[in-house]
Parts: sequence; C-alpha cells; structure tokens
Amino acid sequence: VHLLPGAAVKGGHNSFGKTTRLHPRLVMLPPSRFKASLSRLQASDVGQMFQVCGTVVRASTIQMYESTRTYICKKTKHGGCGKKFPVHANVQQYNNALSLPETCPNVLENNQRCRGTKFVAGDPSESVHTDYQEIKIQESSSSNGKKTGHIPRSLLVKLQHDLVDRCQPGDQVVVV
Repeated sequence: VHLLPGAAVKGGHNSFGKTTRLHPRLVMLPPSRFKASLSRLQASDVGQMFQVCGTVVRASTIQMYESTRTYICKKTKHGGCGKKFPVHANVQQYNNALSLPETCPNVLENNQRCRGTKFVAGDPSESVHTDYQEIKIQESSSSNGKKTGHIPRSLLVKLQHDLVDRCQPGDQVVVV
C-alpha cells in the first residue's frame, strides 16, 4: 500500500476541524495479477483485483454524485423504529444509483431486525456528495501484440475523490 503525502484517516480531523479521508493506493501487484493488455481480460476477472496499463482516450467532465443519503425509518402500526440509517450509492450501477432497501437495516433493543418498510429522507446536510469522473483507457498498439489494423480494446474507468481531474487524453496510466 502506497500512502499519499498528507493523507489522513477517514473520520479523523485535520487542523481545521474538517473530516478527512485516507486514500491508500495499491502498487506493484504480483505478476500473476498483471494483465499485459486489455484484450487479456476475461469474464473470470470480474470482481478480481488486477493491474492493467493503457492510454487515456477520453475523459468526461467532473461530475458530482450523492454517495450517501440518510433515511429515517417511519414508525407505523405494522412496525418501524424511527431511527436513522445511511444508504450508500452503488458506483457499479448506471448513474451511481442510491437504492432504497426493502426493509429497515436497524437492529432493535431485543436484537431483532426492524421490520419497517416506510422511509423518509433525513436531513440533507447529512448527505455526502463526491466528485467523480469517467475515463476511457485503450490498450496501446505495442502492448496488444497484434498486427496493424487491429482495433484496440478499451475499458471505462470511474475515478473518485483525489483521482478526479488527474489525467487527460493522451496520458499513459496504470489502473489497479
């Protein structure tokens, strides 16, 4: 793990009293996890950690999404605890969707799960908003080992937090 200078632990506080985050970076993965080109990616690689190199061919504008929203479980005759709970966005879904759970995830005093199914949005100031950017990387012609005329493979990558706006089309990048 490679720590960036000035990184602090999420939930810790800096000298201005603001919450800061830790953004560890994995570098130098074992050779078994390195993919020489995007064309070597297979369905079995989904959900696995690997490293690949490529050239940025497109970078979207910086966008904001709501990464966490707080909800309150509504008390009703049929259940509901009245407590808050956070819902985190799924960045793998289209448009970073915030999916509302079917039942309340809170645990009651008797160690049973709340059965509430009605929710209201909590205080908007408790929501967490995050910058993100999408880039498309493409394998270089030298890494794919193919003949002239081969269409290079590409991969869409979502960047968040401190990685946003750090590269532009034409840059060579290593993605883990």
